[in-house]
Amino acid sequence: SKIESFTIKMDNKSYDESEFANIVSNHLKIKNHTLLLQEKDLLSTLSDIEEKIDEPLNDPSIIPTYLVSKLARKHVKVALSGDGADELFSGYSPFKHINIMKLLSFFPKFSGELLYKIFNCISYKDNYMGTLFLIKQISKGIGYQTNQQIFRWMSSFTKNDIDKIFLNNFKDIYKKNENVINLLGNEKINDELSIHDQITQ
Repeated sequence: SKIESFTIKMDNKSYDESEFANIVSNHLKIKNHTLLLQEKDLLSTLSDIEEKIDEPLNDPSIIPTYLVSKLARKHVKVALSGDGADELFSGYSPFKHINIMKLLSFFPKFSGELLYKIFNCISYKDNYMGTLFLIKQISKGIGYQTNQQIFRWMSSFTKNDIDKIFLNNFKDIYKKNENVINLLGNEKINDELSIHDQITQ
C-alpha cells in the first residue's frame, strides 16, 4: 500500500507548518491529507480528550495530535508520529538561546522573578514564540544553573506557582531538592559536556 501523510493546518500562521509538510510530501511523492484547525475546534475537542486521557496533561499540542489522529484513522490503521524530532534535533526556540545560559546564571534569581511579573502583566497576541513570550519564559531560568534553565524555560509554572498549588509534603521535598536534576534522578552533571548535552543527559 502507498504511504500517506497527515497534517494539521492552523488558522494562526505563526503555528502553521502545513506548508513545510506539503514541501516534504511533494518531494517524497506521497499524498498529504490536511485538516484545518480553527479556534472553535479547540474547545469543542477538549471534552472528547478529557474523557479519554487517564490523567491531566498540560500540553496544548494534544489537541492537534488528537485531531490529526482522527484524520489518519479514516485512511490508515498504523501511523508514525513526528513527536520527538524537536528534542532530538534541538528544534525548539529556547535551544537557540543556549549560549546566553551561562550569562543568565550569574544574575540573581529575584531579577528573573521581577522580570516575569512585569511581562506577565502585559497582554500580547498569541503568536508562536513571540518576543514577549520568549522574554517571559527565559526569565524563569535567570539565576539558576545552566543545566536547569531549559526545564524552567519550558515549564508552565514558576517557583511561586509551584509553591501555591502543591501540597505541603511535596513542597518540603521540592525545597530540599531545588536542583531539578537531583530531584529527577540524583545525577551528577559532567562539566566536560556541552551545555546542550548537560541538559539532555
